[in-house]
Amino acid sequence: MGKIVGSLSLFLAFILSVSCVNNRPEALSIMLPENVFITDDSHISVNVSVDSLSFNFLFDTGASGKLIVSDSVALMLGITDSLTMNSKLGYGFSPYPPLKVKKLANSSLTVTIGGRDLTYDEVIIDNSIVTMGTDGIISIPKGDNHVWHLNFDKMRLDLLDSIPASQPSECRDYIFDVYEHRGNYFISDLAMTFVSDKSEKTYNYTNDYMFDTGSPYEIVLMGQGGYKGDYEKFTNYLVENSFNFEYRILSGKEILNNKMYYAIENKMVGDTVQVISQENSQSGFSVNILGMSFIYRYNVIIDLYSNKLLLTKRNHSKEFNETILSICGANMDTYSTTKRTDIVTDINPESELYIAGIRRFDEINEIISKSGVGNSSKIYKMAEKGDTLYFSIIRNGNKLRIPVIK
Repeated sequence: MGKIVGSLSLFLAFILSVSCVNNRPEALSIMLPENVFITDDSHISVNVSVDSLSFNFLFDTGASGKLIVSDSVALMLGITDSLTMNSKLGYGFSPYPPLKVKKLANSSLTVTIGGRDLTYDEVIIDNSIVTMGTDGIISIPKGDNHVWHLNFDKMRLDLLDSIPASQPSECRDYIFDVYEHRGNYFISDLAMTFVSDKSEKTYNYTNDYMFDTGSPYEIVLMGQGGYKGDYEKFTNYLVENSFNFEYRILSGKEILNNKMYYAIENKMVGDTVQVISQENSQSGFSVNILGMSFIYRYNVIIDLYSNKLLLTKRNHSKEFNETILSICGANMDTYSTTKRTDIVTDINPESELYIAGIRRFDEINEIISKSGVGNSSKIYKMAEKGDTLYFSIIRNGNKLRIPVIK
């Protein structure tokens, strides 16, 4: 699969042991539920209205405070005149064709979410987003001071004036200071503790992280992973103390090799997390990212009046990638390694592959069917119902041959 990290959102946090008391003057704490859902390509979609027209926009905290729409939406809104072409405008995407930018110098565009108005003075028109199955992308506008409540248990996004006094439990697990930089939000000096699955070695890694709902991954180390912490020591630890492999991605016309680690983190998560090392960053940034696969573990409050981020652990049974597999009706997710094998990084526990005995982190060397031989999941897709396929895999250094009836 190997998706390229989609957006850059800088996100900072310093863990504080403070109470859940919000000192903001009591305002209209009206809950305004939104119809929020997870798309099959790992994004958050929310219903919005612009000029009384309804759209589905992706919610991406890494889009630098901008509003991004497709050509057709821009035409409907009447903002296609006097456009400026910009082939290098950065908001986390690699634009193709070149982006069109509309600066609304003497006016603004208002987007409504659940009765709350958000104002944008800059609109990006990028028709490549239609491939993501969306009308546009919405981020937190610059200068905003709402309380953004993203509740995955109830699948809704609320814009509030303050944290409701009726929800003290929403802020009981983790509290961070947040700051904005170039339209993105950062956590500073976020400390994580990694535990070896092979020995008793631990590693404490403290760094700044971007909070990015537009990235499908858990933890991404771009460039050299920010400017704090010892990136080399950390990645060396991961090589020796976690399940890891190199995988290939296509970046423009160039194939890049990234590294993926699955390590146990026991300070915030208490489970295995995915860490991607993307040293050859197209953007040139050196930064850490917390993506949707990490964020989905929590219900989130971003209080932009008090500059606080509050995370509450969810009591959910499925990880984010398992949820995506269920939405898609897919069997498994794989990455192609530099050894030209496929690694199973996630598998649907309700799938026939899991029932047959395929497991997470199995390395697929070969799939044999009457329609072909190879290691790609395409061989499986080409097979007909009732066909028997044979998976040659490596698991914990042992070679196995598993028959699967499609």
